[in-house]
Amino acid sequence: MRNPEVTDFRQNMRRKAEEIAQERKKMTLLEKAKYLYPPNLDNNPTLPVYLAEKLKSNQLMVAVTIESGTEDIQQMTKNFRIPQEAHPKELIMLVLQKLSSTLGQALGDPTKFILKARGREEYLLDTGCNTITQYKYIREMISQGKIPHLLMTLKSRVPGLEDAVSENGISNSCPSPVPPPRPPKPKRGNTPSHSPKKPLKVNVPSPLRTDRRKTLGGVTSIWTINETFSITVNAIRNVNCNDDSKIHVRAGLFHGHDIMGDIKDTDFARLEDKKATWNQTLDFGISARDVPRMSRLCFSLLVIHGGKKGKGKEKRLAPNAVPLAWVNIMVFDYKDMLQQGPKQLHLWPLKDDITTEHSLHHIGTVVSNPNEESAPELLVTFHNFGCSDPVVFPPIATVLEFAHRHEEREEDGQPIYSMPDASNSTLQDLENMLYKDPFQQLHEQEKETVWNLREECKKHFPECLPKLLSCVTWDSHEKVAVMQALLSNWPKILQEHALELLDCSYASKAVRKFAVECLKDMSDTDLLQYLLQLVQVLKYEAYLENDLSEFLMQRALANQKIGHYFFWLLRSEMHVPSVSVKFGILLEAYCRGAVLHMKTLQRQVEALEKLRSINILVKGEQYSGKVGLKHCTLSLTAKAKLCHI
Repeated sequence: MRNPEVTDFRQNMRRKAEEIAQERKKMTLLEKAKYLYPPNLDNNPTLPVYLAEKLKSNQLMVAVTIESGTEDIQQMTKNFRIPQEAHPKELIMLVLQKLSSTLGQALGDPTKFILKARGREEYLLDTGCNTITQYKYIREMISQGKIPHLLMTLKSRVPGLEDAVSENGISNSCPSPVPPPRPPKPKRGNTPSHSPKKPLKVNVPSPLRTDRRKTLGGVTSIWTINETFSITVNAIRNVNCNDDSKIHVRAGLFHGHDIMGDIKDTDFARLEDKKATWNQTLDFGISARDVPRMSRLCFSLLVIHGGKKGKGKEKRLAPNAVPLAWVNIMVFDYKDMLQQGPKQLHLWPLKDDITTEHSLHHIGTVVSNPNEESAPELLVTFHNFGCSDPVVFPPIATVLEFAHRHEEREEDGQPIYSMPDASNSTLQDLENMLYKDPFQQLHEQEKETVWNLREECKKHFPECLPKLLSCVTWDSHEKVAVMQALLSNWPKILQEHALELLDCSYASKAVRKFAVECLKDMSDTDLLQYLLQLVQVLKYEAYLENDLSEFLMQRALANQKIGHYFFWLLRSEMHVPSVSVKFGILLEAYCRGAVLHMKTLQRQVEALEKLRSINILVKGEQYSGKVGLKHCTLSLTAKAKLCHI
């Protein structure tokens, strides 16, 4: 795929995943066990009172089945009574001492053994700080009034922890459950795809080092442009409508759910040979310097079926105009550069569940329809505002410096964007506005009051950050800069509140980065609870490279249980064209970083494919009814497909 963003994202994720895989080779046996079989612990280390009351004299009865590998004690089961504060290692030592006195011989080093919940893929690892009653399996058995049944076995028998098997012995060429995207073929004389890329002709630094832009020439900051933002809609082709149909294009700038400027329509044009031409400039009535960094330009194709076209404004507000397709594109690319020059956008068909008052699907993907042969193709041109150099959005250092200068400017003796310490009555009014029912929107005057008291919000009500963000005027680059400066030292908020900031309403890159920072302290148990929603949130990320993708990848490669769910949540949506590239690259990176997990995943994928082929076979016309189904399952074809499942 000849897309620099895809290439850069794939290389970065592959490099990070392989670095984690190399670090895992240096892990101790306990660290590797924590990765392969993460302890299923309760967040509260103290045993609840209602469970402690079920124990006799604070003693826990445990049944242990011993597998030591010797012929004398094959599958021997004994009951042991231990204190509730005991650790797994203490239980292992107690078992070995009792068996040694019974058999009259030493049974080996206690560190060579491990405890496992019988009938489950859960191990009671001795981390040194977790008591045996902190494991959820033990608490579940106590609550049910049952005796926990554990299996004590050698660590060398645990898959993945065998002394003879190490990660160095596993080939990196293990077949991947998801075929990685094919890299672009280098042309003759060009640098191969695996070698460092040649620098671009335009002297623009990498997105990982945007702070160098101040010292590099050849770029123009969009904050220095005084013109209004505008584009030119040139033409559209491959429209699947009857000839002589009247069509027009609607366009709008969005930041989250907020409309930036005005929504504009082209004139109606008559469709001829599935094509129409406008070459019409649309001015959105917003200064180019005020366009937010994460703004997206949304287009919608509308057609009139029957009826006469009105005159003047009536032709633009025709009630019988029906939206047919849509497409979105980011105003700035992943390197902070303003889109410039002609662009070819392939539209997505409009589904029945997409209904908006302005006929623009602003929360849809910013990826063009990959089905280029049948999709309508919209030709638009981004203006360069008379600049010969590429136009870029200023880096974060420049934004913070700009905000600091504006904070120091004074008007009538008071800073423009700050207020003196608020009184108790003012704080009470602020609290009432911040904790107002979410279904009741704040009035403009209330939003202005909340914004003016933003320092008090940070000091007294930091959890109400989402409410403050809804009061930001995102089409003012001064206020956006002040908000980013305020966010840079905002105290961390609860994880439940941080999850709200990942909604599509909060498009700001700084806001989403802050939300991910607040989630980094989330426990593995809590992360598993929200993993499905977090993977779905990846669809709202405008760029392939984002903080949420990196966070989820790091946690998935640090915990195989999380990685297992992460893998299947991604793979289950590989059929969705809008996210197939993004999810495919994440899957490839995970497979490269989780080599020990590959064998299990490969067998599961093969089993799934066999079941899918059987499903197709059963649905065939030659098999109908119960007799046909029985004949199908007994056929040689079905047996061949189900072998080794």
